Amino acid sequence: SGNGLRTTDGGEPIGFEIAGRDGGFRPARATILENGNALLIRSQQVDSPTQLRYAWANAPEVNTVNSEGLPLAPFHTNAGIRPQSLPED
Repeated sequence: SGNGLRTTDGGEPIGFEIAGRDGGFRPARATILENGNALLIRSQQVDSPTQLRYAWANAPEVNTVNSEGLPLAPFHTNAGIRPQSLPED
């Protein structure tokens, strides 16, 4: 079983969106942290995230896989969202 995340193209993970209190989802930037065991998701368009989703489309463009090359499954959650004030790149 694979553990840790990486991208198939060595680039930034794509396919993530976050929403704030208004419920409107916006594209988000993702960064793989902690040797592939955590993701930092952020968007300049969302101040206080309340929801996160990944690959939430009929034919999503995605590139995130585990160490065995298996794709990260689509998901949607509002549990465990920890808003943080971080500088945008």
